[in-house]
Amino acid sequence: MRTDAKAIDTAAAVATMPAVQPDVHQSPERAAPRVTIRRKPAYSDLYNKLGYTLALIGAFTLAGWLWFVGATYTISGLTLFGITTDSVAWFALPISITAIELWLMPRKNMHGLMIMVFLAILAFDMLTSWYGLTLDLAGKRLPLGAGWQLPNGGVVFHGGCVLLSLVFAFAPEKIARVAYQELVGTWL
Repeated sequence: MRTDAKAIDTAAAVATMPAVQPDVHQSPERAAPRVTIRRKPAYSDLYNKLGYTLALIGAFTLAGWLWFVGATYTISGLTLFGITTDSVAWFALPISITAIELWLMPRKNMHGLMIMVFLAILAFDMLTSWYGLTLDLAGKRLPLGAGWQLPNGGVVFHGGCVLLSLVFAFAPEKIARVAYQELVGTWL
């Protein structure tokens, strides 16, 4: 009987307590500090750290190559709009596209207009890359294995080009970010 009264008193006390709601309008200075938990580095001895660093440099190289190829196809896709791209300065466009795709990626509490800008730039990037890929790869023979003959068109060909344009749009930045975080975690 006594434990039941104690349980009722506890439940009544909890029911009358004011609910604690986080202040969403709180300034960043007053907000609780973010706690980051650093994981242990993958390797602790010098030999393995150097080997892992070389592997991460390879990942950076892959990311750079994917970015360059995607940027080249984006620039070649600009011919769709009648724009000639003879200058190296045209690489400012893929650099700005990369910045938009990195920092305007939709996330919680983001303004709807910024999400629209991200989606428009992503569509532009993918469409120009797709167009450049279809111009360059249609009917080509790839010397892989026994050799692959790519078709001149069709659903499978264009679907593959759309998938490659997605890879060129997202993979380089993701690979580079992860490789950078791993490199910092290994040496610092």
